[in-house]
Amino acid sequence: MRMFPVPMEITEEEKIFGGVLSVRQVVYLLAGAIPAVSVFLMLHFAPLFLRVLAAVIPAAAGPVLAFGEVRGMKMDRYIVNLALFLKRRRKFLLYGGTCVAEKG
Repeated sequence: MRMFPVPMEITEEEKIFGGVLSVRQVVYLLAGAIPAVSVFLMLHFAPLFLRVLAAVIPAAAGPVLAFGEVRGMKMDRYIVNLALFLKRRRKFLLYGGTCVAEKG
């Protein structure tokens, strides 16, 4: 009978970078840092506080997506689920003075 190694923790992502960060986390951190630096450098004609303000948004989005959780769900998955929920069609019916929502 063949034996295959099974990881101890199969619900967590594998931490590849230094045993601390997963590939997903590194990608989100880079996806936040690269646009932040690019915006800061491209707006060289603007005052410093506007350059910093424009660079803070993508710089803050990277760590939020990499490390943030809502109700035990990773932030990126939460945003996708929220978008799908808001996009879905719903019907609202009135029965006996109460509003009942149905999937449409």
